[in-house]
Amino acid sequence: PAALMFGTVAAGSTATLDTVIENKGVGTLLINVINRCEATSTEPATSTEFTWSPELLLPTDRITVAPNSSANLAVTYAPVDAGTDMGCLDITTNDPDKSTLKLGLNKTYGGNIFLYMPAIIQPAEK
Repeated sequence: PAALMFGTVAAGSTATLDTVIENKGVGTLLINVINRCEATSTEPATSTEFTWSPELLLPTDRITVAPNSSANLAVTYAPVDAGTDMGCLDITTNDPDKSTLKLGLNKTYGGNIFLYMPAIIQPAEK
């Protein structure tokens, strides 16, 4: 799936959805940068309505996924007012075929863009 759908979350509450980043390739997959897409949630870009863990705070921080292995990315939605916020996360990797991907947040972005090789990004099963 190309999105995490949080459903109805009351202002002042939080909901967290886990995503599995799975590397099906022969090389190491590096998640280099994760940022909110432009116009995601509310302005400014530093809004905390959508956050994720692990964060990549330093330029040298990476999520490293060995071949035939996986890593978790938890995304938390914490609305500050009524209504549904939506947007996406830009995920930048070392994948030569798809170096930047969009993970929709309460919004889909044109199909299953996260089902690719060498990595597969999908919501974690509960």
